Amino acid sequence: MGEGMSVDVLVRYAVMMLGLMVVFFLLAVITPWLAKHVDKWIANYREKHSPRRDPLYSVRSIYELPPKKEDLADAPADPAQEQPAGSQDETDDKTQ
Repeated sequence: MGEGMSVDVLVRYAVMMLGLMVVFFLLAVITPWLAKHVDKWIANYREKHSPRRDPLYSVRSIYELPPKKEDLADAPADPAQEQPAGSQDETDDKTQ
């Protein structure tokens, strides 16, 4: 009981504390670098997926009305449902 703590225990405790401090230091150094890259990625993602390009997929409040059809005219149309303007006239001429 009068012996106290051994040197081996003190060294092991000191190494664990230094290791923990190194981990905290690395997190403090890496976080701003990682945040810069994440901000750049988010800016590119928002530019490509802007609500102006995809008005149908934007998040709205439950109290907001759905977008008007005039607002949806700017949205990209489904090419499978869309026909060229002159296609009906050409088919009518061929069948007659």
